[in-house]
Amino acid sequence: MKKILFLIVFFLISTPVLGKTVDWNTTLNQILENSYDIKLTKTDIDISKVKIKEAQSEYFPKLGIYAYGEFNKDLAPENFKQTMYIGNEVIYGSDIYQNAISAGLTYNLWDFGIRGDNLKIAKKDVISKKANYLKTMRDIELNSVELYAKALSEYKEILIKTEILVIEKELLSIKSRLNQAGQVDKPSVIAENIKLKELENDINKISNEYEKTLKDLSFYSKQDYLKDDVLSDFEISNEILSVNIQYDNPPEIQIYNAEIEKKQKELLIAKKKNLPQFTFSANYYLYGASPNDLSSAFDNFGQKGLKFRITGYLPVFDGFKNKSERDRLNLEILRLEIEKEQKIADFNRNAEKINADSNFSKQLLDNNKTMLELINTNISMLDRLNENLLIDKQTYLNEKIKLLNQKLSVQKSQISEFTTAYKKFVLNKYNDNIGKL
Repeated sequence: MKKILFLIVFFLISTPVLGKTVDWNTTLNQILENSYDIKLTKTDIDISKVKIKEAQSEYFPKLGIYAYGEFNKDLAPENFKQTMYIGNEVIYGSDIYQNAISAGLTYNLWDFGIRGDNLKIAKKDVISKKANYLKTMRDIELNSVELYAKALSEYKEILIKTEILVIEKELLSIKSRLNQAGQVDKPSVIAENIKLKELENDINKISNEYEKTLKDLSFYSKQDYLKDDVLSDFEISNEILSVNIQYDNPPEIQIYNAEIEKKQKELLIAKKKNLPQFTFSANYYLYGASPNDLSSAFDNFGQKGLKFRITGYLPVFDGFKNKSERDRLNLEILRLEIEKEQKIADFNRNAEKINADSNFSKQLLDNNKTMLELINTNISMLDRLNENLLIDKQTYLNEKIKLLNQKLSVQKSQISEFTTAYKKFVLNKYNDNIGKL
């Protein structure tokens, strides 16, 4: 029994722990799902939709109920007691307790379209927030493909250079034996040893960078990655490679167009504030009063009244506040237009670079694929020659190192070309796409 237990423990300890397989599509979905920026922009869209309802509420009448009770003590001499009306105030010429309940309705009769302009501003804000959501999605996808490409490139480099390290150690061992036999001079052995140490340092540096890249990837995807994880290659599809780029209406343009239109409506509202506004109100009263005490006032609580009122208001002078507001809005519109031109210029410059870099991506990717197949075939043939002792050992090892370095170079090129093609695909994917939200 102890022997069986020992074998089980030995098997568990000696069995290598294989990492999980990590692929680009799954990683991208995890990043998009867990992105704080995307969650925030989604919330911004919901907030802007609520603002539409808030603006629409201005088209409805406002209803309210209020109640009050008061006691009025007249301090005038007996022969001067009289009820007086001063503005909205009523000064009673006697001591009196009174209570009232009023149901009131207020409605904006006419404001020269200010309500409609506020509603249009709210709707434009939804468009702006949706465009910002698309921009955030696009930028995150562009940054994510670069990050995954960096991790994949480092992963490939570690694998191949680790394989080369094993070969270099074997070469050092051969040269050391030849040196002992007097067939190779000492400087050659030292040079090989230096070469080996440089390669070890290089692998350590790349491993350190790879670990940091995995941490960055983990931060965005909220997944844990280990050095033992296997990073899968990008899946190259015709959908990605056959994109005819269109970036005539990217999210940036849609954002600035919406923001400029919002400011223009705000300017129009500021101008309309100088025009008269009319409000209708109606109140239904229940009230009671008594000169004796508060309870008697409640006992008399049965008198009724109904009042209608139309109020007009025309601002005459506000200390130039409205003019300053209009000047500010004009300058803000000008600033947004300049920013829009700048953003469009920057976006077009970057998009044209990506477009130019990706013009031959399909051909280069096909060539790289063919080259990788040829290199792998060459390595297999070289291995067979070595197995059949048809090639000198040192020649075999040196040739294999050359082929592995070629393979690494082609793999890096493959990753780089796909990344460029994918960026082009992403730019096209999020162009003029706001209607799908």
